[in-house]
Amino acid sequence: MKSRAALLTAFLLLAAQAHAQTVTFEPKEGSIRRGDMELYAKFSGIATAQDLYDVYAPFDGRVEEVLGELFDFVTPKTSLAKMVSSEMAAMIDYTGQDNRAQMEKRWKGVFKIYDVNPGETGIISAVHTEPRKIVTSGERLFTVARKILVIGRNTERLYYPPRAGMTARVHYARDPAVKLTARVTGVVPLAEEPGFYRLWLEADQVKEKIRIGHQFDGDVFLGRVSGAEIAPREAIVEKDGRKYLMTEIETGLMNFEEAEITRRGDVILLPQTPAPAPEPARAPAAVEKKRAPRAAPAAVPQKKTPAARKAPAKKPAAKEPPPPAEETEEYGEEQENP
Repeated sequence: MKSRAALLTAFLLLAAQAHAQTVTFEPKEGSIRRGDMELYAKFSGIATAQDLYDVYAPFDGRVEEVLGELFDFVTPKTSLAKMVSSEMAAMIDYTGQDNRAQMEKRWKGVFKIYDVNPGETGIISAVHTEPRKIVTSGERLFTVARKILVIGRNTERLYYPPRAGMTARVHYARDPAVKLTARVTGVVPLAEEPGFYRLWLEADQVKEKIRIGHQFDGDVFLGRVSGAEIAPREAIVEKDGRKYLMTEIETGLMNFEEAEITRRGDVILLPQTPAPAPEPARAPAAVEKKRAPRAAPAAVPQKKTPAARKAPAKKPAAKEPPPPAEETEEYGEEQENP
């Protein structure tokens, strides 16, 4: 009975205290501001050749000169190489390089040196020929990329995901003067790293000094807002996919269970994450090994107990003397000579 009465008294005291208690918070205060916000995501990637097409030899003959080089920016008016027919190549070899100009002038209406041109604007991604190489009609000479795709990832954690269609400013890592504009064409979140994404960005135009296989850096434009309410991100609490913000309010009618909210203020509370407790310091193993061994404590003399006293030594039992040797020998003789 006494224990039940004590428990009931404690419960009533706690209920009365909770009824009169005012909840207080220790976190520091912040505020909601109104203004503009512009957001970019830094990324880094490698330029790759996309939408490729090949340039072929227009006839059987020989490539006299190769003018186009790897990563050159080309247009339909660019001469990638110079070719001559097989007959013209034989005449050039017979005449020699010293008289070549005179021979070309003399046979101008009959034999001709042809220019090999690309069909569309792009970047040379591969060269498959070399000077004075015999080629056949339709043999591949060059590969040209119509588009440049930068494949990479963002370098800083994002809290707002990038999307296809967003624009980006791109520059060559080794030469920031080489700049491009690009458009995000693909986004894949990295499961092992939340806030990071694999990005595909297609360059809007192809320019000179673009090096396929080299690093390009840039910024993806995520968005811009004006006149918006902006709160510190640390004040936002997330749970089950929802976001919450603890803001200042003013109240009207109120009872123990409900309160009327008359106004929301701009002052907010910033939750504080408790600092992790420091781990106890441990002495390094190497230091412990170097310490000198401690002296053993002096032995404490122990009192002798009756059980510990030595019992008196017993006298060894007397050994029986061995039988005399003579009797044994006589007995043996008697047995042998009855």
